Amino acid sequence: MNSVSAPDTVRQLLDKGALDEAERLIARHAGEMSPLDRLTLSYRVANAQRDFARAENLARAVLALRPDLPSSHEMLAFALNNQARYYDGLAAADEGLARFADHPRLLERSYRSARALGMTARAIGILERLIALGIEPAKQHAQMGRIYLQLYRGADALRHFHSALEAGHDRKALITQISSAAERAGLFDAAKSYWLEARDAGAATPHEAAEAIVRINQHRASEKDHAAADGGLEALLAMDAEEGLALTGRDVTAWRRPGAPDLVIIFGGLQSLMGVAPPSIPQTLLSDHRVNALSFSDPTRQLMLGGIPSLAADYKGTVKALRRLIEAWEIERVTVIAYSAGGYSALRYALDLKVHRVLMMAGSVVPPPRSDNVLLADLLQRLGHMLMDTRKEVEARGADIDITLAYGTESPEDVWQANHLAGLPNVTLRPLEGVTTHYLATTHHHDPLIREVLGETRLAKCEPALPGGPDPACDLPAGESPAA
Repeated sequence: MNSVSAPDTVRQLLDKGALDEAERLIARHAGEMSPLDRLTLSYRVANAQRDFARAENLARAVLALRPDLPSSHEMLAFALNNQARYYDGLAAADEGLARFADHPRLLERSYRSARALGMTARAIGILERLIALGIEPAKQHAQMGRIYLQLYRGADALRHFHSALEAGHDRKALITQISSAAERAGLFDAAKSYWLEARDAGAATPHEAAEAIVRINQHRASEKDHAAADGGLEALLAMDAEEGLALTGRDVTAWRRPGAPDLVIIFGGLQSLMGVAPPSIPQTLLSDHRVNALSFSDPTRQLMLGGIPSLAADYKGTVKALRRLIEAWEIERVTVIAYSAGGYSALRYALDLKVHRVLMMAGSVVPPPRSDNVLLADLLQRLGHMLMDTRKEVEARGADIDITLAYGTESPEDVWQANHLAGLPNVTLRPLEGVTTHYLATTHHHDPLIREVLGETRLAKCEPALPGGPDPACDLPAGESPAA
């Protein structure tokens, strides 16, 4: 076998998946092959065998031999990414792009590394460059649409999905994502039509389409309710017994119990903080405690560090508005309850409002250096300059605040977060033994912790949770009243 046919034969074997035979042939005819062919083909065998460390070594040998080839840089980036060494993979791709600007395969490797690292803005920039170069525009627009869909930017996602269709992308493959994008953009009639199209095309089951249409109808109804409730701070100040106990707007939910001296402020998880989910108040607060309550979401997707839009234009203005509300409602004690990613925002507001206590359920008190969660990664990239070390801030300004942080002992991320505040005299760590996931720590253990922390606010057995008289389940001796 001569040096021309040996590489071709190896390639044919690789295409058939005959890895062992290909490897033996490379060894047998190594002296007949050029060094580049031998290294490159061995690299392909190593990748197919998922021996990525060996593939990296071979890629480095190829790069040392032929640094003038874009494929040499691309091979190394690919091998590093396969080992989840995304920072190194990004550096290898960027080194190649410095020599071979706008090389499509190097741009693709750089994009994959950026996505894996949560570098959303950079990933979008690479896709925009690929689109500008005319390289597989249908594919790039579809990928751009998926990123914006994950960021809950429905209108932007919809725009790119339509561009993907115009560039020739298969409609059936995108129709459910187009449906979701229209829904998140508030284009409810269009979203219904798309979901029905997805059902008829077999891209969504009849059950999925029916569920989506029910959800859209609920969104449409809530839009009307929000429009009536979005009176901002003045609407909250005006709440009294005559006006009703509950008010829900786009970014605030309020529960008013006139005469109650306690206010509980709730910071939900990442989706609430990023304006994805509406604010909600735990049912146990409404049914079991004599408290006023507020809960927020942030449609500007700034972790509430830019303030609550319906209350003020910025963070300082929001803190000032909340102080005014606390005074108007004659509040004596403020408790902050936070879930998951809401822990960081909760501490920031707690310190500036000088609250009485903080309870965090698996609270994230320090932003991670990076995240694979696209929402959190986008937030870290946009707001990194606004973040601060919560431990130092609590030490400096929060010594009078009683802080309790509950976390699952078998959840490494939650343990890491809790350890950031460990050792501070006013911080109590509450390990939940055997709890393995972040989700369980935030959902299955909060009611007893709330009852414990807010013990003095518990309603008496016969005290009404809602207007209209005592609890009908109250078992009073004959002739006695609830007030007795």
